[in-house]
Amino acid sequence: MQNNWIDISIAVMEDVTKWPTDPNFELKNFAAFEWGHPCDASMVSMSVHTGTHIDAPAHFINGADRIGKWSPEITIGPCRVVNIDHPGYITREELIELNIQAGERILFKTQNSATDWWHHPFNPEFVHFSEDAAAYIAEVKPACIGIDYVSVGGPENGPEVHRHILGAGVWIIESINLNHVEAGEYELIFMPVNLAMAEGAPGRALLRKI
Repeated sequence: MQNNWIDISIAVMEDVTKWPTDPNFELKNFAAFEWGHPCDASMVSMSVHTGTHIDAPAHFINGADRIGKWSPEITIGPCRVVNIDHPGYITREELIELNIQAGERILFKTQNSATDWWHHPFNPEFVHFSEDAAAYIAEVKPACIGIDYVSVGGPENGPEVHRHILGAGVWIIESINLNHVEAGEYELIFMPVNLAMAEGAPGRALLRKI
């Protein structure tokens, strides 16, 4: 059977790039063949914002929807991958040119995708949303947006960017791998782990060209 799906997820490993203040990822066995157990079994310790993940509105909006309120139409269905040319920011001007519609699913491919950034130390100069661009997203209200780095907001404006977007009920997929994905129309599948009471959750993200 022909497989046309593109996995745009980041593999979660001990050295995966993360927000600097997040806890380190740890995977360890609590049962193992080599210890005489009948199986291998392991446990993980990590932020729910590790690797490819989704931010629910509750991440920055007190009392807002958590992962238990996720519904398939938010992150499953037609989507657009769009190129962002600005070397430092996603700007309001570029967003206006994209003619984003309410309810759309939009993934932003920036200059972050020029490298395998998830294998490198955190870069505070990654391309992210300006606060003005985030306010524009809040105005047009797509169903979800995605970005090719660990956060939609940078070190100097992260809370403000998140509050604009999540406060409008727009869910955010972060840490996606768009290195080998061209701009265009796709079918998107993103399925978060059902951590019902959490403000975010890791998941697997797939694209298929339409």
